[in-house]
Amino acid sequence: MIYIINYGKGKRRGLSTLLETLNVEFEIGTNEVRALKADKIILPDIASPEMALRRLSLMNLYSALKMFPRPILGIGAGFLIMLEKCNGKSCLGFFPFSAQFDEENDAWKIFDSEKNHLNQTYFRNGGYFGICNNDDELVNKAVRDFVDFE
Repeated sequence: MIYIINYGKGKRRGLSTLLETLNVEFEIGTNEVRALKADKIILPDIASPEMALRRLSLMNLYSALKMFPRPILGIGAGFLIMLEKCNGKSCLGFFPFSAQFDEENDAWKIFDSEKNHLNQTYFRNGGYFGICNNDDELVNKAVRDFVDFE
């Protein structure tokens, strides 16, 4: 079963529809125990990574996710909180990158540990999957890869 974290806000409808189309069992919720029993977890997009981190802390999921031994997919801000840092704040650390919001271009920029800008939008590190935008085609590919991952 895939557990989709419900931050209380966010864009989950298309994600739910895609998982239904793929005949995948999933649940949307905020329950720490249910999340930790899942086979996989999805961190969907939300307005900002700061809001996602706040909500995860309120649900007692921030520390629990750091110890979750199974695959996790992050989409949009859900991916950004999987990095080591986002806007200078410590995050989950599943990817050895940092993100900084570029106000001039109204976009997030992802950097490696040597401060090199990474232009890719789909990332994978073992059982961790991440997409830094909400392009439908890219989300569909990542979700399918994530569902098929053993």
